[in-house]
Amino acid sequence: MTADTPNPLCIVLLHGAAHDRRVWANLTDGLARSGIASLALDLPGHGASPGPALTSVEDCARWVLGQIKAQGGGRFVLAGHSMGALIALEAAAQAPDHLVGLVLLGAAFPMAVSPALLGMALAQPEEAIRKVAQYSHARDAAAARDADQSVMSGEQNRYAAAGHGSLLHHDLSLCNGYAAGLLSAAQVRCASALLLGTQDRMTPPSACADLQQALGARRIELATGHNLMAEDPEGVLAAFLDFCAPLRAESVRP
Repeated sequence: MTADTPNPLCIVLLHGAAHDRRVWANLTDGLARSGIASLALDLPGHGASPGPALTSVEDCARWVLGQIKAQGGGRFVLAGHSMGALIALEAAAQAPDHLVGLVLLGAAFPMAVSPALLGMALAQPEEAIRKVAQYSHARDAAAARDADQSVMSGEQNRYAAAGHGSLLHHDLSLCNGYAAGLLSAAQVRCASALLLGTQDRMTPPSACADLQQALGARRIELATGHNLMAEDPEGVLAAFLDFCAPLRAESVRP
């Protein structure tokens, strides 16, 4: 590699529970226009990725690292939303020398889920999806809420039709069962940031203080609910570009 050959930067994007890569659709074009490549993944059992879904955050992280390795060269930032944030955190801990940046959106640790919601997700998944969609958005974001509910219902129905059961219950259980968050955060070596919604009722900003301290992360807040990408894609894009600016500068050094 010559001194003036850039080492390209790529953001790998991980969706949350009962979603797929479409949650990033409002961001990928903006990243490309700004000269940053992106790779939005469907986690196993979600979207176009065959099921069943993996059974732990740790297994999901290993799968993600395999996908990154398959891309070959480049410098990778890993960004995850909600459940995807836990997976991104764990992947950064498992392979601390493989990433140059970590962005966690709508994150908290622990990411506890109430027994009542877990039970509803198993027995009445459509009602649980309605409640999750309601609480994942600011109260004045009705259009984003309804679109989000439609995506989750589609994912849930596809997964159940394949004979795998309730995807929402699986994913919420995955979040609820992840116990290594602060220990893993202590292993992360790359630059990190928490991107949080001030109106988030699922993972309120007050629930990530310990995680922020363990990571030594920057904290960026937007006036949104839990689903930041749907409610303020321009704000999320601006936060990504600001976070990546010093990393891009490093990428063109000899």
